[in-house]
Amino acid sequence: MIQQRLFDDDSPSKWERVRRDQTSFLKLAVERFPNAVSVDELPGSEAKFPDGGKWRGPGIRELSEQGLIRATGAKRSDRPSRKMGLTSVWTIADFPKAVSALNRMIDQLKTR
Repeated sequence: MIQQRLFDDDSPSKWERVRRDQTSFLKLAVERFPNAVSVDELPGSEAKFPDGGKWRGPGIRELSEQGLIRATGAKRSDRPSRKMGLTSVWTIADFPKAVSALNRMIDQLKTR
């Protein structure tokens, strides 16, 4: 799977791209808690990435596997690259754990 290469490849730019995206998403979810959010709500997804950010799924799934967020449903995506396909809607699963992880992620990005 092409998206999985983002996690298999240790190239700093790919690691940072995924980590920055995860950090942005988690920050948005924490700010809007208890309301749910989707990847579509991250600012500039279409403008920043020529592919529309199709690689974002594995990064968000990793947050879910860590127990930081949980899916609460699905909606039609606003991103043209998704062609109105379904995208998951997420909320924080464990608020203190999510805030702690967010702070750690921000620190990691600063030291990289």
